[in-house]
Amino acid sequence: MFRFRNLRVRTLIGVVVGGLGLLLIQSGASDLLNALKQQAVGRMLESRVTASTSLFSTLLTLRLETGAVKTALANANPMDASAKSDLLTYRKRIDESARAAIAGLGNAGDPALTALQNTIRAQYQAVLDGRTAVDAALSEPLPRRSASVLTEAPQALTRFMATVTEANNEIAMQLQKRDPIVDDWLLVASAAWRARVNVGPAAARVQMALAAGERLPPAQQLGYAQDMARAEGAWAFVKDVAARPDASPRLLAQMAKADLNFAGPFAESRKAIVAALAAGETPAVSLNVLRREDTQTNGYLVDIVETALSEMNSRAEAIIVQRFNDVSRAGVELLLALILTAAGFAITWLRFSRPMEQILTAVERLMAGDYEQTIPCLDRGDEMGRIAHALQNFQEHGGRVRAMEAQEREEAQRRLQAAESMASVVSDVGEVVAAAAAGDFTAR
Repeated sequence: MFRFRNLRVRTLIGVVVGGLGLLLIQSGASDLLNALKQQAVGRMLESRVTASTSLFSTLLTLRLETGAVKTALANANPMDASAKSDLLTYRKRIDESARAAIAGLGNAGDPALTALQNTIRAQYQAVLDGRTAVDAALSEPLPRRSASVLTEAPQALTRFMATVTEANNEIAMQLQKRDPIVDDWLLVASAAWRARVNVGPAAARVQMALAAGERLPPAQQLGYAQDMARAEGAWAFVKDVAARPDASPRLLAQMAKADLNFAGPFAESRKAIVAALAAGETPAVSLNVLRREDTQTNGYLVDIVETALSEMNSRAEAIIVQRFNDVSRAGVELLLALILTAAGFAITWLRFSRPMEQILTAVERLMAGDYEQTIPCLDRGDEMGRIAHALQNFQEHGGRVRAMEAQEREEAQRRLQAAESMASVVSDVGEVVAAAAAGDFTAR
């Protein structure tokens, strides 16, 4: 039957040392695993934000190209050189950002994003393939343009934008609830982009009416009002975030510019242009000037999106650096735990278990009568040394007792031999006397 009190002392000490070592190792391993997980989160954030940045850039320039193409196709005259230059600039940006976005989606290593990557690649190629026909149509007056180009070109761009938007939304979902700071900037980016997405169509409605030289119909007036209402709602959220005490100075500076879309002289001038077009009047502004002013002012909203993405990327990099330090520290702690555990067992063995085993062996040999052995641990100054010196004293005392016993045995043997000699002499004398009494005097 097992009894705790029957356990050997060195076994108990080994259990205690091992238990403490396991606790240290478990703590270090847990910290290391958590740090590795957080580092993986940081790398995931970095890859997603990088891909999202390229997608936002693609989306922005796609909207600019789509707006320019739709406006030009609605214009009765061929596209002028200035508009063509702007269109080529948009396309160059799209080509750069789209390739970066496709690569970023592939590097993310996520099945959903990989599927969207394939769709974006195919739709991007379709847009590239249709540019030749679009350019040919834009070089002709309206009556000579292909009817298929008038419908298919905008649709291809719209499909491309829809998939890019879907990919960006998927990334936004994956970024949520990973880090509170990233969450805040993600909300800023989303709200600013919603504002930009709605002011863009509002501006496009005005530009297309001006390009066609027609009155802005009531349906378009209503659409313009709805677009601006949605944009102002999204913008209000960005302003709420900026009202926080910890708002970034960079964000505040960019918001001051972006607010021109909703208040101030620029916003008032756009209302006047809409009113003039609604009344069938021709505004005192050219289409190219209007388009460039809209692009510049609407672009201030994009600057906020880019700032938010930049801050998210910086946060991801900071997380990676911080978690790398955490991994290093946790790794060192785990290594120290292993070293301390091994050292604990080694010290227990060298300073207690082995000496105790040696002393027990010495005790057993002394009990068997071996007083000539060398007592171990005599050079130690701890309890083991004291036990060893006590055994040495016992050994010396036992040796003296054994020597005295041997001496006594020798004395007894000598006395026995002397007695036996005396008895022999007495016996011999007795025989001589007896012979003499018998008259035999020859006996000796």
